[in-house]
Amino acid sequence: MSDERLCWLPATTLSEIYRRKEASPVDVVEAVLDRLERVNPAINAFVTVRADQARQAARRAQEQFAQGTDELPRFTASRSRSKTSPIPPESAPPTAASPSRITCRTRTRPPGRE
Repeated sequence: MSDERLCWLPATTLSEIYRRKEASPVDVVEAVLDRLERVNPAINAFVTVRADQARQAARRAQEQFAQGTDELPRFTASRSRSKTSPIPPESAPPTAASPSRITCRTRTRPPGRE
């Protein structure tokens, strides 16, 4: 199986592939990081990539899977800011208290009746 294909498989399919030992969580993370390295400069989708943390999590998942755990650990994304991973102000989403860079004017009356 090509590394590129691993990037597009759903989690249920990946789970079966792990059980058949055709690939591991580490293989998938490496494939995704390789693709990210190739594609991100053109599309600028990610500001911060925590490759070391992703690799570490993949190794933990691989170890748990090898120990006979039927399910891979579930990871959840957190939107909260923490001391270890601050969001730079320029990449933080706008809030109600922060002014938006984009201003839009809408007409409430037809032209000529203002």
